[in-house]
Amino acid sequence: MVTAFRNQKISFFIFSLFISLASFSQTVQDIHNKYRPQLDTVRNDSARIKKWVWYVYEMMEVNVDSSVPVLERAEAESRRLNSHYGIGKTISYRGQVAIAKNDIQTALDRYITAIPFFEAIGDNLELGYQYNNIGICFYYQGMIEQAAENFLKAATHLEKTKDTSTLSVVYNGLAVTLERLKQFQKAITWYGKAEQISIAQKDTINLISVLVNRSMVYGELDKWDSAFSELHLALAMSNKIRGNPRKATILLNLGITHSFTRNFDSSQYYFRLAEPLLINSHDANDLASLYRGMAKDAIFTKSYALARDKSLLSIRYAEELGDPDAAGTAYGILSEAYEGLGLYKQSLEAYKKRTELADSVLNQKNTSQVNTLETKYRTAQKEKEITEKKLALEKQKVALRKKDFFLLISSCVLVLLVSAAFYVWRYLRQKQNLQQQQLSMLQKEYELQATQAMMEGEEKERARIARNLHDGAGSLLSAARLYIGSLGKLLHALPEIPAYRDTVSLLEDASAEIRETAHNLMPRILHEEGLNAAVEAFCSKFNKQGQLTVAFQSYGEAIRFNRHFELMVYRTIQELINNSVKHADASEIIVQLSFDKDLFSLTVEDDGKGFNIDIISKTNGMGISNLQERMQAFNGNTDIQSSGEGTVVYISFELNPMLRERNESVAAGLASTK
Repeated sequence: MVTAFRNQKISFFIFSLFISLASFSQTVQDIHNKYRPQLDTVRNDSARIKKWVWYVYEMMEVNVDSSVPVLERAEAESRRLNSHYGIGKTISYRGQVAIAKNDIQTALDRYITAIPFFEAIGDNLELGYQYNNIGICFYYQGMIEQAAENFLKAATHLEKTKDTSTLSVVYNGLAVTLERLKQFQKAITWYGKAEQISIAQKDTINLISVLVNRSMVYGELDKWDSAFSELHLALAMSNKIRGNPRKATILLNLGITHSFTRNFDSSQYYFRLAEPLLINSHDANDLASLYRGMAKDAIFTKSYALARDKSLLSIRYAEELGDPDAAGTAYGILSEAYEGLGLYKQSLEAYKKRTELADSVLNQKNTSQVNTLETKYRTAQKEKEITEKKLALEKQKVALRKKDFFLLISSCVLVLLVSAAFYVWRYLRQKQNLQQQQLSMLQKEYELQATQAMMEGEEKERARIARNLHDGAGSLLSAARLYIGSLGKLLHALPEIPAYRDTVSLLEDASAEIRETAHNLMPRILHEEGLNAAVEAFCSKFNKQGQLTVAFQSYGEAIRFNRHFELMVYRTIQELINNSVKHADASEIIVQLSFDKDLFSLTVEDDGKGFNIDIISKTNGMGISNLQERMQAFNGNTDIQSSGEGTVVYISFELNPMLRERNESVAAGLASTK
């Protein structure tokens, strides 16, 4: 029973770890076409290496042989860029190529070689994968203790990551090795951990593997009810998975378990269910086990002809698999079948064949033990050499420490002197730079205050003029309009006279013009609602006139600024729009305000005839010069681009506490300008 069960466990275990992580319907050319253009455009080294790694991975999924040239290029590129991740992955992939060719020793060497590269970058996920693969290789080589040791290392690293799916598979593999070491209770514990993760992840495939493997441990402990319970649960889950290749192995294990409990009717039932599925998948290992189980049952039921036929089939698949142990067991059953049929000569020949194969297996085991001892010896020798080298290195270090001690003292004195001189020089230099910065800052503050004082004076004068226009001339015109209207009511013939109507219209236009001029001189909306609303209202006035389109765009959350700053920006936008109307013959103007966390910017763009900036600057550039000076007073940057297709003025300000502070002094003259 133990041998049969172990064969099934290995089948499940290796299937769980070496299956593809994804299924692809791509062709080799599809993958080339996908990654070659990407590699031509990727410039970041890390991203480039990851592209190479995925390139190799997908090629291996489709065709291992075709992946080798790509793998070689990926490794060369990783070494050129000194990418520890890339080098480690490509070496590990070489191990996968060796696995595909059934070269376990080469695969083992590759996985071990990859370890230091992932240790250098502290990649616990990849370290978990490599120790996991090393454990599998040792298991295949019959070095069960080494396999268990590496599975434990894999679990330690994977427990530090979020990859619980692979961790579940590793727990499953560790439990298999512990069962081989006769540590059945520990094996059940690790199977339980794998089961919990598989349930949490809804990983039915791995959960089935855990259940089948654990059933075999229960068989070892003669807990047959538990073994059957696990297998029937696994079968029920398998029936829900379409095209699940594991169903055949579960049926086979049910047959083997019933055979060991001498329930031959049930064992033959499950063997017959498993047979067509196994033939279809051509799993030589499971087919050898199947026919060996059928032959054993036939011996017990004295159906010797059937036992002979099934034994021969088991031998055929065992020899195809290259498994002398399984073939020897089948020859032993064949010998019993021939004896039952009275064919003693054939029985003797089969028995001799069994003996030869048993000797071969024994020699292999002895060779394996010798190889294991040799490996341990070499490892010990390497560790000894490393220890001796470390000791020699430590002696050299002690000698160097003594030799360098006196040099260190003199060097320290020299360094202290140089450091002291350097710090004195740096202190004086920093002090000088600080003074220069303070002078520069004072100069800028003075310029800003002067500009703001000038602007404040201008705005107060504008407010006074606006108030006088509104309260003086505006009131007089309104009164005149009322008197003229009264005359029209007294003299009913007057409204019919064209001159009278024209006079009334002119008075209304003059009154509206004065109100508009007063509002433009000191717009109340700027004080009450802020720059964003004021500029939008100003642009809307042009649109209402119908002669010009002024589009207003605002980005970000509008905020309030220092009153001087808001007035300056508003006047600047007024000036730029008026220039576009008067000088550029523009038909469309776009005004943009952008409010960011640390930056405020404005853009005025028109579709006018433009101008030559160099000529304007040399001849009549007072407007541009004044604009730039006003912007510089608030630490603003101005960029003007002009061509025959229009002009774009972009102005930006880095926001500072001074610009954010509100100042209400300029608003004093706004009370009556309604």
